Amino acid sequence: MSGALALAVVTGAVLSLGLNSWLESLGIRLGWLDRANGPLKVHNRPVPWTGGIGLWLVLCLACLVRIAENGVVPGLADRKVLAVVAVAGLGLGAGLWDDFLWKSASRPLPKLVAQMICAGIGATLLLSSHRS
Repeated sequence: MSGALALAVVTGAVLSLGLNSWLESLGIRLGWLDRANGPLKVHNRPVPWTGGIGLWLVLCLACLVRIAENGVVPGLADRKVLAVVAVAGLGLGAGLWDDFLWKSASRPLPKLVAQMICAGIGATLLLSSHRS
């Protein structure tokens, strides 16, 4: 691993830990919690719904740094980076929709379908940017 890549990985990990720690306490304070009270639950204590937000924000920051390194005009590689951010945002949206709207009657199949649609969109964007 090159020095620049190692620095990027360590910086991303530190940012992710710090941001997710703050988002975890925010989720607890606001009551945005998944309670361990159903047959589909694998955790023993309430878990905040905010982890995906922190991961997506760190991903966005890393992608912005990547684009800034290459200048203002995005090239082919930067379109792929933006496609990853967009699809991750769709996945985050599906997860938040599930967390905030479906928790009273959580159904795994619609969530799986939404995640598969996000993955399909991502594959399409990545493949189409590869051809252009």
